[in-house]
Amino acid sequence: MDGVRPLRYVVLGHTGFIGSVLYSRLIEKNFDVIGVNSSVVSIYSASGIKSLSRFGVGLYESINEYINEDTVVFNCVWGKLTLQERDSIIHYENAKYEIALLKEIKNVKLKSYISFGSILELYEPNSDLEKVSKYVQSKREVHQYLESTEIPYVWIRVANVFGLNDSKTRVITQLLKNNAAGTKTVLNHPHKVLNIYHVEKLIAAVLALVSKPILGTFTAVSETWLTVSEIKKSIESNREPKYISKNSLLDLLDSKTILQIESSSFQNFVKEFNRVHVNGTKAIRRK
Repeated sequence: MDGVRPLRYVVLGHTGFIGSVLYSRLIEKNFDVIGVNSSVVSIYSASGIKSLSRFGVGLYESINEYINEDTVVFNCVWGKLTLQERDSIIHYENAKYEIALLKEIKNVKLKSYISFGSILELYEPNSDLEKVSKYVQSKREVHQYLESTEIPYVWIRVANVFGLNDSKTRVITQLLKNNAAGTKTVLNHPHKVLNIYHVEKLIAAVLALVSKPILGTFTAVSETWLTVSEIKKSIESNREPKYISKNSLLDLLDSKTILQIESSSFQNFVKEFNRVHVNGTKAIRRK
């Protein structure tokens, strides 16, 4: 349309697990995209020209030169999280850094600011903060600060996102690695139920959300719930697991705040994982 400037997309943490997929998909659409990590800015324009530059000063002191009223900022940055690190003090540092960023940009009229929370915000008790992990407390702290500003934001609570480039020790990836190595996996909680979905499905849903003028807090949940034991069996037999559909989480929330994401095919994921991690060298040579 005449007189309408195209949107610019800034992806903070564009070399991370979720951020790298988002960054790649935006580039595929020939959007103007700026990827930012702790030291490098990667600039991609619709003309296909790419350039790299390093920050002269800190990230948050420099971010304003890349954003304006036609900018959508995705914050995909957060510290490493494992079950053992859920109560690490480092999560408070992560929250402090994100709030510092928000303080820098709150006077800029962004198109929208999109950040990722945690499904644990819903599971862990709301009333008794002593029983809430530092991870959840830090996520809530950022969310509460966002709500206190006039920044147009989208807060997406995510759970067990999985994919090939995930460096975190998740149940699915650990089971796949053990299976590929021929290592027997002993499950401590075989009947634990997980809500899981592939990172590509998450990014597709996020981009669909961006295309609409919708702001607020969303929960990214799949309609597929599986026990850890079922996931293990499906991986070991390279077959699609029997899906379990439970709506207990949906009952807790207003349906208007639910962002449902279709689960990916486990069978295809297992095959792709084996191709890359087990037969990676051969697969590369064939290409």
